[in-house]
Amino acid sequence: QQQQQQQQQGQEEESRVTFVPLDLSDLNSVRQSQELLLQELEGCLLTRLVLCAGVFFAPQLKTKDGFESHFQVNHLSQQLLFSMLEPELRKSAAMGGADSRVLFLACGSSLFGQVDMADWAKPEEAVGVRGVSERLRRSCSSKLCNLLGMRQIARQYREQGIVANAIDPGLTSTRHYQHFLPPLLQRLLLGNARVAAILGRIFQVRSAERAAAGAVWLLTTEEVEGITGEYFVQDPLGMRNPRYLTQLPEHVQDEEMAAELWRFCERCVEERRGGR
Repeated sequence: QQQQQQQQQGQEEESRVTFVPLDLSDLNSVRQSQELLLQELEGCLLTRLVLCAGVFFAPQLKTKDGFESHFQVNHLSQQLLFSMLEPELRKSAAMGGADSRVLFLACGSSLFGQVDMADWAKPEEAVGVRGVSERLRRSCSSKLCNLLGMRQIARQYREQGIVANAIDPGLTSTRHYQHFLPPLLQRLLLGNARVAAILGRIFQVRSAERAAAGAVWLLTTEEVEGITGEYFVQDPLGMRNPRYLTQLPEHVQDEEMAAELWRFCERCVEERRGGR
């Protein structure tokens, strides 16, 4: 028993959680966060990267950098973060002898999105930007970018020891839908455990813990070792491990579009860095 306590104490000393501020609506904040993160990781291997933060149905039109808010927060800033951390992921794969894993948190709406690069770069010129259908369209499009970006990473960095996949955690009882759901329904989902459980069974809404379980499994299990470029769907009841779609829609598999989007994002970042 004493030996077990010592082992547990040693594991607790080795485990450390560090919080680094990150504002995805500000490209400069992304760069600063990357610098702080690398300072915290000094002497450690970076083997996992989860790109999960985002907005849905956001009322804001554009970010301080001038991009459409869904596009920058949900994708552009996350591609920038990956690009800055990619050398560390590659180095960790070479030193650790196993693939580094990148995981995007996607959603079913991404399968219905459309690519509109002109709209993302100059959102103020769009018509009806604050309408319900327009905000929903922009949310779906930004999540499609995640899938295209994931597929591009899978193709471009596989030989460097980096694999990338995406998972749809399903509907969750979090504040992610705060701009979409009516206030009363939000209070019921977030403030009353019994009501939340009933609504959860009806609409297959998951708790944050259950929604995160699939992502944790994909990041840790050996069962998906070497798998890359796939879109996983989580079991609504949490009874099975996530499964991946054997056939993605054609527009998600469009390699030319994925490469073009990647280059477009790189240009966006460089233009804002140059102040143009």
